[in-house]
Amino acid sequence: MTLIAERLADLGHEVILSLAEPYAESIQHPGVKAEVIVDTATFEGLIDDAQLWRPLRGARKIFRFAADIFFETYIKVIEKYHDPGRTVLVQHPLDFASRAFRDAFPDTPLATVHLAPSMLRPASRPARMTPFWYEVRRPLWLRRFAELLVDQVLVDPVLNKTINRWLISHGCDPVRRFVDHWWVSPDKLLLMYPEWFAPETSDVPHPIVHCGFPIANEQTSKPTQEILTQTCQPWVFTAGTAHRHAREFFQRATDIICRRSSDAVFVCRYPDLLPNDLPSNIEVIEHTQLLTLFEHASLVMHHGGVGTTARAVRSRTPQIIYPFAFDQFDNAARIQESGAGVWLKSLSHLEEAIDEALALPAQTKKPWPDAAQIAASEIERLAVSKFRRQA
Repeated sequence: MTLIAERLADLGHEVILSLAEPYAESIQHPGVKAEVIVDTATFEGLIDDAQLWRPLRGARKIFRFAADIFFETYIKVIEKYHDPGRTVLVQHPLDFASRAFRDAFPDTPLATVHLAPSMLRPASRPARMTPFWYEVRRPLWLRRFAELLVDQVLVDPVLNKTINRWLISHGCDPVRRFVDHWWVSPDKLLLMYPEWFAPETSDVPHPIVHCGFPIANEQTSKPTQEILTQTCQPWVFTAGTAHRHAREFFQRATDIICRRSSDAVFVCRYPDLLPNDLPSNIEVIEHTQLLTLFEHASLVMHHGGVGTTARAVRSRTPQIIYPFAFDQFDNAARIQESGAGVWLKSLSHLEEAIDEALALPAQTKKPWPDAAQIAASEIERLAVSKFRRQA
């Protein structure tokens, strides 16, 4: 979202970007104004909760957070800046405030930005939402029934009170199933991944545009450059910048690295997750330009977040994905199906997964458009079209 905001600012638009406080300092573009809607203490409290990283419980906690904390705060931000005939809303899927505002004020155009295909429910290829072998995916009627149960038991009760109360107070009909199709804008859906990654999205009943993976140009920092000079085609391991419960992940990796005597890099913000007395062939860095590091690696193991996945794909480095929650299971399945990596379902099989990943054939280079620029142009086109019709 930050890249899209910067591209819109480059096109001459006034841009307000709402975000959590820990990410506010990352906004460097003079044309983008950061509006903090979640303070650091609240954000850290959310990611510290071990239940957040459970497949089903974590989703429920995220939806509750979106309804109880995010919704009303962001509605106030929208109302603060809304200028009829000029304002365009750009939402990520958990931004129910923008979607509700679009119902109440249909003259305000709304573009939905989806970072991962698991947020959609196409008929031809259901997303993988859990690691469980018994997850219902076929036949379609049974999958639809399972989705209905998930909505009625897990999602709708959490979202119903806050969002529907606001909609009814503004003369709108209440929503029955929030994450079925309602949470996607009827105006435009921007998919921030290439079509080859999720070709089944063609049967989604929304006006869609595949923009590609959004990756910014990276400048190699001094700590990263030092690591690159000290290691030789290292194995890189990261569990994600927000994951506070990945100690076993790094312990298993350390055990195997010690046996294999390979150079390795751990990307980890939290020292307490790392084993004591790491061997000298393992370097640790809190944060880095992952693409640069991946391009120098011989193997990448990560959690399956879509941004990390995209960088591994672009680097064409063999990857192992050990997903924890959310879209990560679906991303892992897609990477394995494409032949670009291995989906690791249990850390007890990590060594076998390493051998399997290292034996994968070299990946072909794929076209890499400026996805954020494409998205910004599509948002601009939506505004012109919508406001021209209103005139």
